[in-house]
Amino acid sequence: MTSIKINLRGSFSPYVSINDITNHILGLIGSEGASNKSIVFSGTAISSLSDEDKIIVSEMLKSAGASYAFFPQEESGKKYSKEKDLDPTPSEETNYEAIYDINLSDIEPKVATNSSVFDIGTISSIVETAIIGGLNGRLNDIKAAYEIIKDRHIAEGVDAILIPISSEIYKEAIKKGYIEEFIDAGYRIFPPGFVPEKYSENTCISTMNHFDSIGFSASPQVVAASSLTGSISDPRVVDSKEERKAEKKNEKRLEKAEKLQEKAEKALAKAEAAKEKTKNKE
Repeated sequence: MTSIKINLRGSFSPYVSINDITNHILGLIGSEGASNKSIVFSGTAISSLSDEDKIIVSEMLKSAGASYAFFPQEESGKKYSKEKDLDPTPSEETNYEAIYDINLSDIEPKVATNSSVFDIGTISSIVETAIIGGLNGRLNDIKAAYEIIKDRHIAEGVDAILIPISSEIYKEAIKKGYIEEFIDAGYRIFPPGFVPEKYSENTCISTMNHFDSIGFSASPQVVAASSLTGSISDPRVVDSKEERKAEKKNEKRLEKAEKLQEKAEKALAKAEAAKEKTKNKE
């Protein structure tokens, strides 16, 4: 079996998730480049990946046709590998078809389709459906999206959905106040493990879409940001201090306009009442 080696170093940048890392890898390899190949990981950054991160990487690579992804494990990880029946360790003498060296610190948010991977600022599309769920229904994923949608509301015309990965995560997210904030933002909360109907339109952005699905695949942060704007959006921009300051300023302007409108309506009603009173006297 042909193998590709991926050397990971550095650390995650803000607003970058394991989905962005994997989409970056798929962008390097190409939509057909992983087909029937084993992907072997190495490097200092592997220790920063959780077991759940590694599962997400494996599943996303498999959706692109890869046979399996191998991560070297420490003693605690070896037991995990055995229990999960992962593929055996590649031979030290493996001849790799290609070797990629990736600095996680250089990776930015990504968006993928079923054929290509794009940097967040290079693709434009409206968003009608936004789904955070599947393997990305973990507590840290929910928290990352919560930080972006907190005190905000989804764009008009967007159907936004959150699906916790398990009942335990659902309960914990409720305790921490995340679920209430998502509801206030306009999200629909689906039961853990629920698989929503297939959205075949190209206006769906989801953490559950990969190279074998139609629509856009992205991280929880990108999906959350896009749900707020109604178009594919960079969470670094949407959640920036400048953007939030502009939103607050706009909210105050709207509140002032509403108060002036209310004042004008009261004055008009008062004038109409006075006119009616004068008419009755006559």
